Amino acid sequence: MAPPNNDILISLLPDGTISAANEEFAKFVHRPSKEILQKNISTLVNAAPSKIIVHLLQQVQSPLSQATLFEESVFSDHINHWIQWVSQPVLGKDKKIAMIKTVGRDITSLKRIEEITRVQRDLAVMCTEEEELSKKFDKLFHLFGTLTLFPLQAMYRSSTSEKAFLLTQIANPAYPDLSLPAEAPFQSQAGQFLAQPYIHNYPCEKGSPLPYPFEVARDLTNLIFFPVLQQGKVITVYILGSSEFLTPPAPIYGRLANISDQIQNCLREIQNKVDLTQREDDLQALFDSLDQMLLIIDKSGKIYESNRSYITQHNQTIFELHPMEVRQTLAKSIQQVRRNQHNCFETQLIAQSGEILEVEINFTFTRWKGENRIVAVYTDISRQIRLQTLEHEQREFAANLVNIANAFNSSLDLDTILDNVINALEKVVSTPIANIMLIENNVGRVVRTRGYEQLGITEIINSRRFKIDQFKCLSTQCRDHNEMLLFDTLDNPNWTPLPESHWIRSYLGVPIVIKGHTFAVISCDSNKPNAFTFEQANRIKMIADQAAIAIENANVHNETKKRLKQIALINELTRSMIANQEIQEILPTLSEKILTLFDANAIIITRWNIEDQTAAVVAKTGSGLITNSFKSDTTCPFKITQNVLEDKQIKIIDLDKEGTEKREAYQHFTYNPVIMAIPLFAQEFPVGALFLGFSQGRKITQEEISIAEYTAQQIATSIYKANLFEQIDFRREQFEHANALITSLSFVATGMLTSNDIEGIIPTMITGLENLHIHSAIFFLGPAGDTLSFDYCSRMNELRGQVKKIYPFRDEKIILPIPDSNEFRQAIDEQKLFFIQNPSILLRTVIPPEFTIFANRIQEALEITESTKLMILPLIVAQKTIGLLCLFGQNLEQIDMKAGEIFNSQISVALENARLMAEVKRLAVTDELTGISNRRGLFELGNHELATALRQGLPLTCLMIDLDNFKDINDKYGHAIGDVTLQEVTRRVTQNIRSIDIFGRYGGEEFVVLLIQSNLNTGINIAERIRKAVAEDQIETEDGNFLATISVGVAEATPDTESLETLIKQSDQALYVAKHNGRNQVATFQQVKKPSAKAS
Repeated sequence: MAPPNNDILISLLPDGTISAANEEFAKFVHRPSKEILQKNISTLVNAAPSKIIVHLLQQVQSPLSQATLFEESVFSDHINHWIQWVSQPVLGKDKKIAMIKTVGRDITSLKRIEEITRVQRDLAVMCTEEEELSKKFDKLFHLFGTLTLFPLQAMYRSSTSEKAFLLTQIANPAYPDLSLPAEAPFQSQAGQFLAQPYIHNYPCEKGSPLPYPFEVARDLTNLIFFPVLQQGKVITVYILGSSEFLTPPAPIYGRLANISDQIQNCLREIQNKVDLTQREDDLQALFDSLDQMLLIIDKSGKIYESNRSYITQHNQTIFELHPMEVRQTLAKSIQQVRRNQHNCFETQLIAQSGEILEVEINFTFTRWKGENRIVAVYTDISRQIRLQTLEHEQREFAANLVNIANAFNSSLDLDTILDNVINALEKVVSTPIANIMLIENNVGRVVRTRGYEQLGITEIINSRRFKIDQFKCLSTQCRDHNEMLLFDTLDNPNWTPLPESHWIRSYLGVPIVIKGHTFAVISCDSNKPNAFTFEQANRIKMIADQAAIAIENANVHNETKKRLKQIALINELTRSMIANQEIQEILPTLSEKILTLFDANAIIITRWNIEDQTAAVVAKTGSGLITNSFKSDTTCPFKITQNVLEDKQIKIIDLDKEGTEKREAYQHFTYNPVIMAIPLFAQEFPVGALFLGFSQGRKITQEEISIAEYTAQQIATSIYKANLFEQIDFRREQFEHANALITSLSFVATGMLTSNDIEGIIPTMITGLENLHIHSAIFFLGPAGDTLSFDYCSRMNELRGQVKKIYPFRDEKIILPIPDSNEFRQAIDEQKLFFIQNPSILLRTVIPPEFTIFANRIQEALEITESTKLMILPLIVAQKTIGLLCLFGQNLEQIDMKAGEIFNSQISVALENARLMAEVKRLAVTDELTGISNRRGLFELGNHELATALRQGLPLTCLMIDLDNFKDINDKYGHAIGDVTLQEVTRRVTQNIRSIDIFGRYGGEEFVVLLIQSNLNTGINIAERIRKAVAEDQIETEDGNFLATISVGVAEATPDTESLETLIKQSDQALYVAKHNGRNQVATFQQVKKPSAKAS
């Protein structure tokens, strides 16, 4: 078994399994550490038959609930080593033993001091015995042989030839083959030590040979030459070998010096028989050379003589050197000397400085100058006592540390752990004034205090924030992770005083370090200098290490709880977004949950409009928001949302470190200095951005970024879904509005067709449009093509009334000049249709100069407001522009342009002369682009067939066909290619229906097929056949080939069908289902009736 260099540590589970062991234990049992762990202690009994192994095995078999303390001797490296073992069982929550912790410590040095003390005492007795000198030498030599410290002993006597001759040698089991020669001249300086009258320690450096003849003892590190003098000359030298380096002032070396002094005293006592006077002189010289205090006293305690270690005062007694409480014991000891000839005990001594010293006194009865006297030899054992006290304190603290660690680890709550830490300081510092300061973002914050209440500064300390860089002692501890001890703050440059800390004279600080970072600093203060010691610093460091382990465990536990909470919130967010189609309904609750999920101060969600490239704030909550920034006319949401979407990845923005432009952009709507900007994309389409605001110094972890990515995907999907539903609703409303307008305009146009002259057509048109709340005006182009005659207007009476008020004598006919560049000129020259959102601006450009100042009156007469829209439609006859038709009102939309275009063409047809009446009738029922029936022709033929079917009970099925994404085709390839597409689709549909079936263009890219004498199943089959015919083959154009798809709605007429419009509307509703389910498919009106379809 190897002697330990440090403490031996081992931990066992209740079944005897070794759960932990350090390298010192592995060395102790001569086993690699890897082979020990998770092994049972019983496997080491034969390999290392030590008391501790046997004891631990007994502990496992018969557990003891209390700590045990015992010692054992281990022979290693030719020396007996003493090891002290402390075995402490650790109880679990069920009060049963959960672990057995054992610590072993090498106490060989203490044992050796005890051995030498014993030899010293025996030697003191031996020196008083009346024997021959040679016998005393033999006793002394064999007395050394009982020391375990020295495996090699030899006694030499010098001769006149200055050579050493061996007198005797003690056999030693460590060196059974060592035989020293009788005549052994020493090499180099070692031979000189034989003639020098003092003890000399000869250290042997590692790797260098020992002097002859001791080079055979390879383990020796010291040779101690121990001379014995007589009449000032060396008569015998004892040579002691040691396997440990001994350098003054080691306690062992001091003990040997004491032994040497006692031997000299013995020799002088013998010599005194020959020459008492010479003996007294020699003894006085010996007294003066001793480091120990030696007094010659009588039985009353009066001091007669002393050595230089003590200066005698007149009439002083030995009692005056000691405290009052030990004087009675001292007197009894002096009385016992005459009876026992010797007495030795430990007591206290008052030094000249006033310090109380722990001393050992040896009283010996002798004759001095013809009188019976007592020799008192004082040996200072204060250091030995301090070592023993320190060892006791260390053992006590080790036991306390186990309890402290158990208390720390019994809780996973940070506040409880910090309470236990501040309370544990009293185990090291009595009545501590201390605090615990948490370190967060290079700023310290005191969270626990103790002892400051009596000073009245607790509230000041708790409210202060300490910038670590401004306090050298704190910054040093946080950087180096080492404890700091300031014995006196007044003259220490590391101390930074504050108004509330001027009373502090001593400071002890210990950092709590977790994963290489300073989590907190434990600080102890005192109003006295030198109040703290390095030993206290070391012990608080142990407490800090245990606290770090407990806090780290608590952090792991809290992080796990936080993670579980985050997962629950994420799942809840996902369920909420899946269950709701209306994003506005869930945004308030959604925002609150996201704030909780990220522990953020504020949240802002913006929504991006792809079509017009704008952004709007759709949700906001939390602190640090600027409300005024969310007005609809601000550009702030647009700018920051656009920047985030362009980055396409999450950005952590510290506004204090950003440039002026970005900082000002964000500070328009939030005061939070740290922003997490998250782009929202769904299927690679930008839908908005999510902004989270945090306080200064907030660190965003990679885990939080990952959660943000997942959350952003969920929100983006919900917004994208909401956008789709809104677009579908908007498109449906637009289509319904357009269809209604087309239908209404068709009725108006139908009414106009009953007249064959312009005077009959225009009033009919005006009346019909007014019924639709649409104002109208017709401008005819002048002969020169540079003026417009304003002859017809639905608001003409109001307008002429205003003109009469302005110019009473003005001709009623209004001629307007055409500006060189505006929508009127382009409509005439290019025959282009225009939709104007704000016609009031255009109106002012065509008003004659003399009417400009009355523009507001004219605008009121025409009922043009901010919400009025205007359609400019060129009237074209025989490919020549003859004038302009203007429709204006609040109910017009951009999608109505197609209806306006159709209506405009109908007006143009109505304005043709009667000579073209037959052609007009034909054009009225035929779609000129596709050559099939238009809406009017469709209704004329369709109403007849529906009436026949209902009357005769025959089946009739209606197909509503819509070209998918037709606007995208027009936008990408142009309207010409769009027309080619409509023509090709018409051709493919015609090939897949019968000649008796009615096929017409309903409007735009919508077509209607009436399947004569066909039921719903037949209609579905034909619809699917048509869909495949369109979708499977590309449409060939001069600008390239591409695939097009259609969606088809199918409805069958029933006896309850009121009209063709009803039947078409049912098929249109079925078409909506097909569109909603993804386009390029067939849906029936029965699907509309189903609750699930209606809900979707």
